[in-house]
Amino acid sequence: ILNAVPSALAAQYPTVYGGLIAAPATPGESAVEINSHFIVLETVRDPALEAEVTAAYPAPLTVAFQITSRTSACLRDVQSSVEAMSGAIGSAGITVVDNGPGSTRDVVGVTACKPESEKTAAAWFARRWGDLVRVKTCQVIPSALSGVARSH
Repeated sequence: ILNAVPSALAAQYPTVYGGLIAAPATPGESAVEINSHFIVLETVRDPALEAEVTAAYPAPLTVAFQITSRTSACLRDVQSSVEAMSGAIGSAGITVVDNGPGSTRDVVGVTACKPESEKTAAAWFARRWGDLVRVKTCQVIPSALSGVARSH
């Protein structure tokens, strides 16, 4: 259900739905409690969307709503645009490790880890997407074995 609801909301409310994020933990919460609080981002308050979300995430799950400036569709479009520019990004000497929508901007992870290369990467993305992209520097390229279970 946690994966299906965001997709349904994005399809049903493309100009309103901004995404789903985990709410910050509060002191003393168990691991289960920490993972049961969500914030749904919306560009404007939409009673129909909020009613649907509230019904989809019954107690003990909790949902809060927060206004955001961008829809999830906008952030996916930016992600696709960044992916489409992979050749130009590489030609500029920038190595992208990951790319995906954050809560308010597309987040692009790059390997640049020295002040000059960090500044160059940030400026390159800013010239093309302004504040629609946040550049995370000093990211590591995952090894081919990371995340793969080993058989015994």
